[in-house]
Amino acid sequence: MATWSLQGEVGQILQILSSLPGSNELHVKTRRYPRFLPGDAGSGFQERSWHLSTRDMPTVVPVPHDSEDVAITWTGVDQASQSTADLLEAIAAGLEKLEHPGAWDYDVHRSTAAAAGARLEIHVFRRF
Repeated sequence: MATWSLQGEVGQILQILSSLPGSNELHVKTRRYPRFLPGDAGSGFQERSWHLSTRDMPTVVPVPHDSEDVAITWTGVDQASQSTADLLEAIAAGLEKLEHPGAWDYDVHRSTAAAAGARLEIHVFRRF
């Protein structure tokens, strides 16, 4: 049995999103909040981010295992051949394949023009 890792799950999400039609880039942001108890390791706020091209995806993004917030933003262009319902279904189906599918949520933002070639953003984020 494979051991679950946040880094591995984020990698799977990046693969799911980069395979969507119209993909341009991905932005990953992680946050870790201060620890105040004496037994807690480390202290202070930490934020890390990566900007990735979907044409040149790395095999691993070094997401810290103790990240509390993880947000992934997919940016691309709207495809005339893909309805919002189809897009939402593709994202949901991909996230359902994760080991912890209930830990993630998503939303889709279309530009107000909503025409083929218009900007489209998908946000996938860790839910607590």
